[in-house]
Amino acid sequence: VGETMSDNIYGGEYEGPKYEFSQSVIDLRRLPRFGYSKDITLLFSSNQEEQASYAAGLIALFVFLLVFFIFWTLTILVFKIMGPGNAGFLSGHHFVVPDPAEDVKNIGKRPFRVRLVFLISAGLLMT
Repeated sequence: VGETMSDNIYGGEYEGPKYEFSQSVIDLRRLPRFGYSKDITLLFSSNQEEQASYAAGLIALFVFLLVFFIFWTLTILVFKIMGPGNAGFLSGHHFVVPDPAEDVKNIGKRPFRVRLVFLISAGLLMT
């Protein structure tokens, strides 16, 4: 007769909204696991093999990221050692724009072309 909202909730009639994964959860589930399980609850399982499978997936992901970082660092060091004469802006030096009066080989347009190619390549890499 005098039924309140709390009676409906505690009486078992209330059903909450269905959980929807956020974008960050979806993105984390897409990370490469190299064939190992993506279910984090296995880490708390009583089965040692399931725990080891999930932990191996974490270690494999860490090793993958570490190798990528080491490769990236070595590439930067190689470009730095090569210097601006061989690697250009990849060595960390700015573009040197020559004086237009002395620019016989039309080198002044090179920095623009290199920036344009670099920008387009980076855009294609992100898509």
